[in-house]
Amino acid sequence: MQPTEETFSIAVCVSCGCGWTLPPASAEELASFYPDSYGAYQVETGFLGIVQRAGLRVLLDRALVRPPFSTLSRMRPGTLLDVGCGRGDLAGAFVRHGWQVVGVDPSPAACAIARRLDVDARVGTLETVSFEPGSFDAVVMGEVLEHVEDPARFLRRIAELAKPDAYVFVTTCINAPAVDHIYLWRTTDALEEMIRDAGLEIATALRLPYEGTTLAESVERNLAINVAYVLTPKA
Repeated sequence: MQPTEETFSIAVCVSCGCGWTLPPASAEELASFYPDSYGAYQVETGFLGIVQRAGLRVLLDRALVRPPFSTLSRMRPGTLLDVGCGRGDLAGAFVRHGWQVVGVDPSPAACAIARRLDVDARVGTLETVSFEPGSFDAVVMGEVLEHVEDPARFLRRIAELAKPDAYVFVTTCINAPAVDHIYLWRTTDALEEMIRDAGLEIATALRLPYEGTTLAESVERNLAINVAYVLTPKA
């Protein structure tokens, strides 16, 4: 994210401890945090660019045959949705492994780069880009959920778009306030309850507490927790 001098407050629910950034960043404000000049959208040129792309390709190809994505190695490649695809590095790796990948990202510049990797990248968000229910064999959503104002509705939409036997891959963070993190979970339990209420089951969960602490200590001290899930639609 680009540096910003914006200030914000956090409203916390007295019942569940979850929070909301106030005022919530609008779609236009979120876009201003990630302009076309944002480093993650840039592609190096020349010899340095060749070396970086080759190294990244090796790393991503390895990642696809290791957990959690190794789950997909048991499947015949199908149609995959990458929500928040950025410039398409991960989506492009799936394309190389035979998947038909549709990406969604609010950045026109990032989508233009992703299309060079044969990703069907569409400018917008999950709320603005139209898809038919039950369209995807897999959905990837990395570090997106904390940026939406209504993650419960967002998850329900993901469940709707996934085929009955699809896998959904989600990474996000707990207790990580930032001006572009609109929704804040207090505990992993709160997020996981929201996931189940949205019609998704947790097949695999990885919960990484703040460095040097246990999960319980991170919750007690309101420290950041990173989480990753493999989900499946409820039968």
